[in-house]
Amino acid sequence: MKSGMVLGPSPKPDRYAFKAMQRLQEHGYKAIPANPAFSEVLGERCYASISDVPQPIDTVTLYLGAVRSATAPFLAQWEH
Repeated sequence: MKSGMVLGPSPKPDRYAFKAMQRLQEHGYKAIPANPAFSEVLGERCYASISDVPQPIDTVTLYLGAVRSATAPFLAQWEH
């Protein structure tokens, strides 16, 4: 099974990252959320960073609000 990591998801159904997680699951991917603010999204354990994930990751997508996307130090924590 291929895996897709979503950076920045939340458990709020109206958010794009939540919808991305749903789409990955619907298309047979192991959806892996990474957001230190939550412990779980759509029934999947939420990791604090990419380096915490114990399995290979096939693809990564990033969903951030305007304020966070303009903040370089926040993005540095996702470097792997």
